Amino acid sequence: MIAESHRNRRTGAVDKPEAILDLTIGSARRLSVIERLLKHLSEQYVYPDVAEKMETAIRKNLKNGEHDGITSAIVIAETLKAHLQEVSHDQYLWVNFSFVPYPRGEPMLRLPHPESTKTLDAIKQNVIRTEQAVVADVPLSYAVFRYDGVTPDFVFYDEEGTLYIPSDLIEFNAQYAHLCAVHEHVEIQHKLASRSHAYAHRRALQAEFLAARQIFPDLAQLKGYLQWRIGLYPEFKRFDRTDVLAQLIQILTSERIRKGDLFQLIKANLDS
Repeated sequence: MIAESHRNRRTGAVDKPEAILDLTIGSARRLSVIERLLKHLSEQYVYPDVAEKMETAIRKNLKNGEHDGITSAIVIAETLKAHLQEVSHDQYLWVNFSFVPYPRGEPMLRLPHPESTKTLDAIKQNVIRTEQAVVADVPLSYAVFRYDGVTPDFVFYDEEGTLYIPSDLIEFNAQYAHLCAVHEHVEIQHKLASRSHAYAHRRALQAEFLAARQIFPDLAQLKGYLQWRIGLYPEFKRFDRTDVLAQLIQILTSERIRKGDLFQLIKANLDS
């Protein structure tokens, strides 16, 4: 189980959720968790310079005693997440606590479909390069592949969370490809936090559309992307595409975007 916490609006403190399995930790274990986290960021985070800045900030917090007295595993996870996001500005960089340990050596993610394994094997044999990008403040790292078979409509990911983008999609429109990558990146984060596939998809599509609004300030460009994106849905997904497109444009171009309205529109019409 992955714990979720929230920040107290009045005090700004991180509150521990009720009815969630927590773990009491001492100073030695707390320090061990922080050291392992910093090591993982140093080795795996997409931008080494940002990882270094995050490590510097966390070590400064340690020296100042900001983590002293925290004995809840849930609260230390939320506190570290807040500190890391403050430095990196990466809202999809999460630290979660799981009362039940993840099995070592086991895949982190279930693939979307059993047939995905066969397709992924072919994709991995045809990777031609790896790339990095920042899309609407979301840092991405992905592999580009060329595949002669039936190419996925857009971005794929494996059990370890590695993203794969078909070269044809990048050649067609790199910005479209990057927005699809944002979608999969956010979906992965929610699945790692034990959310359902449906919920993860809705949040990912919400993040994708919000990122599109940042990337395409021109209305014609935004409308073009949304039309293309909605067009990827198969015909058996019965919804009024013209009406949904109009509602998306209305929400995304408003002076103050109502994220709740966007989420409900996605839930009602664009579930995977």
